[in-house]
Amino acid sequence: MKQISITNPFLQNILFLKDVYKFSLIGHNLGLDETQIYSDEESYIFILGKNHKPIWLWSIDNISEEKILEITDCLEYFSNNGLTSFVCKNSLYSKLTAVNDNLQNEELSGCYVCHKPIKPRECDGYLDKAQKEDKMIITQMWYADCCEANPENHISYELAEKFAERFLESGSFYVWKNETGKIVSMIDYTIVDNYAEVAHAYTIPEERGKGYMANSVYELTKIIIKNGLVPVLSTDYNYIPSNKCYQNIGYQLDDIVVIFSNQLNLKKGSGKSK
Repeated sequence: MKQISITNPFLQNILFLKDVYKFSLIGHNLGLDETQIYSDEESYIFILGKNHKPIWLWSIDNISEEKILEITDCLEYFSNNGLTSFVCKNSLYSKLTAVNDNLQNEELSGCYVCHKPIKPRECDGYLDKAQKEDKMIITQMWYADCCEANPENHISYELAEKFAERFLESGSFYVWKNETGKIVSMIDYTIVDNYAEVAHAYTIPEERGKGYMANSVYELTKIIIKNGLVPVLSTDYNYIPSNKCYQNIGYQLDDIVVIFSNQLNLKKGSGKSK
């Protein structure tokens, strides 16, 4: 494994490009100066973003056992430097756990793609592009979403306001307004290559169960396809309601990504740890 640059030909590997959307932050981080990329230029790639948490690990599907052992040595190298959090496809994670008992699965993320959206049950209201005057309500929704997702360690209201400003400037942030004009849901997408990742889907608690989010995703998906992009999204794989919602709209599970930690170090070159 050695450090490589963004211009390295291996990063243009068609198999890698096909999987980039599954690691959304890879696409956003590749062009940044602080991003570090390590690879054997043959079978695998490690990508470290600004905060180095987590480290993104990609490999070809038919990776050899020899290369799996090589990756475990790389995991040891990063762990010895205090970097113990990683992300990879589930298929690779299964191969890694076969030679390392010390890997701990912390979260599963479902990677979905949609080619033909299915219209959900109708609800009142409509999808509208967010405007600058919506900043306050979007900030409140963003902050509430973060608090729900991580009650113990959520972002500050001030930071939520900065995120709201940034996404309003992007032109790809949308809201669902009900029949009274009240904003009840928010959603956006980010373009990575020819994919458009649908994200930040949130409905205020008192308006849930009315079909607003399903219709938001459906209408935004149509916009994305009309623009010649492939709609994709990620979910908490273990949260059945959201997965079912997206499947009913026409999203199909394409892969599973695992966030895992390497709590104990392998003895270098020893194979399966004891």
